[in-house]
Amino acid sequence: MLKAWRLFRGLTQDRLAERIRMTKTRVSLKERGLEPYDQLYLEAVARALETDPASLLGRDPHTEEDLRQLIASLPPATRARAIEIVRALKIADEKADAPPKTQTANSRNFVSRNIVVDR
Repeated sequence: MLKAWRLFRGLTQDRLAERIRMTKTRVSLKERGLEPYDQLYLEAVARALETDPASLLGRDPHTEEDLRQLIASLPPATRARAIEIVRALKIADEKADAPPKTQTANSRNFVSRNIVVDR
């Protein structure tokens, strides 16, 4: 993901290395997984790439960051409405993913469960 973020921001390894005061060779080794990185490295790269360390490791910059940039570019009133819409979509998805509520036999709409037993 480190390379994907660097490319997303339009930086070469040389330019990133300059920003974080490291050699291009070290940046390359870390991107390819040939040299481990630590928290200080992730924080420096995150600052240079205008994101956060967790995003560097777990988020695709082409999808999620595009949405952030799009929302950030909106006028304040429109931005607030967009955020409300996204929150409403999240709530709707959470409700859709929730297991259906079962009802008791005393209810008018009794839900039965079919149980299949292998013989």
